[in-house]
Amino acid sequence: MSYGENVSPLDFTTFDLACLSGSNGHGKSALLDAITWALWGEARKARGRTSPDEDLIRIGAQEMEVEFEFEVEGDRYRVIRRYSRKHHRRTGLELHAYSVGDNRWITLTGRSQHETQQRINSTLRMDYETFIASSFILQGRADEFTRRTPGERKEILASILGLDHYERLSELAREHQKECASSEQAALNELDRIDEELKQLPNLEERARQLDEELNKVNEGLRSVADRLDGEKKRLATLEERRRQLESLRWQAKELFNNFNTMMEQYKSWLKRYKELKDILNKESEIKSNYERYQEAARKGRELEGKLKELRELETNKRKIEQAIERVKGELEKQLAELRKEGDTLRREINEAMKLVNRRQEIERGYEELQSLKRKDKHLESLRRRHSELRELATKIKMEIDGVRLSLETQLKSILRQCKEIESEANQKEELESEIARLNAQLEELRELQKEADSVASGIIDCDKRISELSFKQTRLEDEIKDTEVKLNLLVESTEPRCPVCDSPLDEERKGKLKADFESSLDNMRSELEAITSEIVRAMGQRSDLQLRYGALEGRLKSMGAVQQRLANAEARLEKANEAAKKLERLRGEAEELKRRIKENDFAAELRERLMAVENEISQLGYDEELHLQVKDRLESMGIYETEMELLRRAQDKLSEAEGKLNKVKTDIALLQKRIAEGDFAHDEQRQLAELNRLIDELGYDELEHDKVRKEQERLESYVGLYERLSQAKVEIPKLLEQLRLLRQSIKNGHKRYKELVKQIKALEKELQAIPQVKQGIMELEGKHSELDRKRLRLQSEKGEVESNISRCKGLSKRREEIESDLQRLRHEKRIYELLTQAFGKDGIQAIIIGNAISEVEEEANNLLGRLTRNRVHVAFELQRETKGGTPKETLDIKVSDELGTRPYELYSGGERFRIDFAIRVALAKLLARRAGTSVRFLVIDEGFGSQDADGLKHLVEAINSIKSDFDKIIVVTHLEQLKDSFPVRIEVTKDPHTGSQFEIIRM
Repeated sequence: MSYGENVSPLDFTTFDLACLSGSNGHGKSALLDAITWALWGEARKARGRTSPDEDLIRIGAQEMEVEFEFEVEGDRYRVIRRYSRKHHRRTGLELHAYSVGDNRWITLTGRSQHETQQRINSTLRMDYETFIASSFILQGRADEFTRRTPGERKEILASILGLDHYERLSELAREHQKECASSEQAALNELDRIDEELKQLPNLEERARQLDEELNKVNEGLRSVADRLDGEKKRLATLEERRRQLESLRWQAKELFNNFNTMMEQYKSWLKRYKELKDILNKESEIKSNYERYQEAARKGRELEGKLKELRELETNKRKIEQAIERVKGELEKQLAELRKEGDTLRREINEAMKLVNRRQEIERGYEELQSLKRKDKHLESLRRRHSELRELATKIKMEIDGVRLSLETQLKSILRQCKEIESEANQKEELESEIARLNAQLEELRELQKEADSVASGIIDCDKRISELSFKQTRLEDEIKDTEVKLNLLVESTEPRCPVCDSPLDEERKGKLKADFESSLDNMRSELEAITSEIVRAMGQRSDLQLRYGALEGRLKSMGAVQQRLANAEARLEKANEAAKKLERLRGEAEELKRRIKENDFAAELRERLMAVENEISQLGYDEELHLQVKDRLESMGIYETEMELLRRAQDKLSEAEGKLNKVKTDIALLQKRIAEGDFAHDEQRQLAELNRLIDELGYDELEHDKVRKEQERLESYVGLYERLSQAKVEIPKLLEQLRLLRQSIKNGHKRYKELVKQIKALEKELQAIPQVKQGIMELEGKHSELDRKRLRLQSEKGEVESNISRCKGLSKRREEIESDLQRLRHEKRIYELLTQAFGKDGIQAIIIGNAISEVEEEANNLLGRLTRNRVHVAFELQRETKGGTPKETLDIKVSDELGTRPYELYSGGERFRIDFAIRVALAKLLARRAGTSVRFLVIDEGFGSQDADGLKHLVEAINSIKSDFDKIIVVTHLEQLKDSFPVRIEVTKDPHTGSQFEIIRM
């Protein structure tokens, strides 16, 4: 958007009709783009763009956001849409509704942007294309509806009128029809399947008896095998317990053996430790002597380390002071170099100044001549400006004279063209009268057909009513037959002395009489049912014949609207032909008068007098352009002297100053050179350096002695550890001897226990040799048991399946009766849904609604065109036209006629086309506002007035004011000055190159 940050909100609630104005490119249309982008993510975009986001974002900005609040049927909503070039061109969309009770916004944002957009479209009940085709006349898109194809126009009208509801109903009825047909076929298939299965019932019952016998034999064998298997498993359990005892004994023996080895290893380890400690005690005197010598060497080493540390600190301080002295010397040498550089600069400035001073007389003479030329150029420039103004004025006056001539010639051509067109229209009178007579005869014939079609439609309704009544009787009679059959079956099967129906006493004679009465009643009801069914078939055939007749009549009647339209057009054209003859004579007189004025130059007298006065003033001015060019050329060549004069003044001022500075620099250089040569600097640092050298000499550190002490320490260091181990050995040896004695006793006891365990293990291993034989017997018995069990399960499964099939077959008879009943219902419902599909389709209710709406749009558009064109232009919509084969075809064509006849829309001029487009678009918008389906009462007219003359603009403003009561808000966008003050409120848009676009609301 061209709008920057911190822009104040634009409040539409403070006005009903407003003009949005400002220079081109300042951001008028951007305000409207913000509305459509916020609601639908759509706006103007560059050619080839699939999305307007990149085109809308402000140059230099990385992101944009629009917040738009609106009201639909009394409810307030808010949409917030964002776009960012950062984060992979991320977009965001939010929808909120205002809760009056809670005084806060409640979010309606969906889980995805697509879902949120669907909710916005559902709330507004329209999409972007429908909006701009009706309520939003975008810049350069006033013809958004007229330039569409007939099919696209019908889609836009369908969207405005909410006909998608009927389309959904038609589709829903079609789906139900398909479901009924599918269910009917499924029911027929199921009947076939049931009949096939019922044939298997005797075989299934015989197989069930055989399975019972086989199951009894298998169960006896299973009980015998199970008893033998139980005895073998008990024996195996006893042997398994012996196996666990064997494993425990083996584990104990293994543990004893491992402990024996561990104790032997430990005994060897303690014996070795005892010998090592004994050797250390034998070297007691040697260890003590060398430990004392190590202590003395360590003391001397610490003393020499202290001296070394102090020496290093002194040497560090010495290096710092030496570096400080060098820094001072470096600073002095740097100052000396800078002084020498300054002296060189001053010498160059003195030399440059002397060059200018030596040319002083030449520069002063050139400067005086330059000033004289400037004065002369100033005088000539004033003459040139006046001469140019007069020439431009003369040219403008000539163009105005030519414009008046061109206007007269254009008027003449227009009048001659109108005469030619009117003459052609006047000659059509007889042809039009003949056509009107033919159309009236055709229309009368169609009206007779309409009466016949109404009669056929009434017959169809009577058939539907008759079929419905008969179907009700049929259903009631079928229920009575079923009830009577049940009573008859109860009576026949009963063996009791009382009636099973009414519980009254019943003997054989009365039972026979009741049975005969039931059978007679059933015969009568079945005969009546057959007659009703035949009557339904006849009524449905009659209805089908009537429908075919109605369809044929309806096809022929589709052309009635077109005939009526053609008749109205022919009558309008006849009336215009009569008016054309009167107008032709007046136009011919105006043409002759214009020819005379053009031939005799009888026009623009005041302009011709002004032109003569301007040309006289030009000749008296005496401006010499060639002399002026010579003066300018000389000025350009002499311009250097102005710069040189300024440089000369500066050189004279700086010369003496530079010479004084140079003498001072020379003196400073000599002094610095003397200080550096004599060392006259850093006196404190030099004294500190001498003191440090003295302290280093007095310290007396001997590096050779220090190295000797270090080597002695390294040689005797091992005796420190030996000295510590000597003390430890005196304490540890008595304890170690006692541990060795106890360990020998444990080894002896363990060996004895190990021998006892080995004896027990061998006895158990002999007993467990019978386990494989027992397991083999169990496996054989289990195999036999499993085989019998599988056979039992298989027989039981087969028996269950057979019994299930028998039960299912017994229930299929009842299911068959239910299916036959469902078939009748499905066939009836399918026929009803066929009728509903046709009624809700495009050729049914939808065609009637569009026809009514088109009449509204046509009437509204012609009312507006009457105000805009003084009743010269008329539009008509055709919903049908004949194909080359003569059959009617659904369409939505726009026919335009004026005093010259009916012409294609494309042959009208730009201004005329705009007025036609404007009238149709406003008519559509008013239709949209009146229809409860959309509730959008908002009209925007963005530009398009540039093609209108002053009279056309006046009529446009009057037309806009006349429709403002039909809309809650009307916004007119323009940059034309003559329109800005024609509306009660103006939104003035301006643009700053740094902060972006801004707007101001101005009330007239």
